[in-house]
Amino acid sequence: LNGRKLTADRGYQHVLSVGENGELTLTGNGTVDASTINAGSAVQVADGGKLTIENGTFVGKAGNSCIYDGGGTIVINGGFFRMEGGTKDDAKYILNQNNTTHGTITVTGGTFVNYDPSTGDDNLGGSFVAGGYKVVSETQSNGDVWYTVVAE
Repeated sequence: LNGRKLTADRGYQHVLSVGENGELTLTGNGTVDASTINAGSAVQVADGGKLTIENGTFVGKAGNSCIYDGGGTIVINGGFFRMEGGTKDDAKYILNQNNTTHGTITVTGGTFVNYDPSTGDDNLGGSFVAGGYKVVSETQSNGDVWYTVVAE
């Protein structure tokens, strides 16, 4: 990402999409921001695609997803993840899986605003946190809770 900010310019799309067995690794402390689109996510992975996030900021819009698994492999080693607008309950879609066609999400690092990745998907449950890692929470002055994944 090299410090850049990526956004979508159409109302119904993902900012980045990985599919058809493609592979994408994101590094460089930039921002992928889906807060301005009507429907879509910061990053969507489907059809056997693989996404690795090393760092950066990822923003979803309330009512949509931030990182969406539609049948791929997602590995999160770091980064900062949050939802824009809505209520704290919308944070449950920061990491979201399609209820019928999904792959895997594995988290070994990163900070998630108002969402604990050890709770897994809002419908499928489970935990996205890899073995040997744990979640540490910290309440911010504005009432938000930051959940950070660290090694045990």
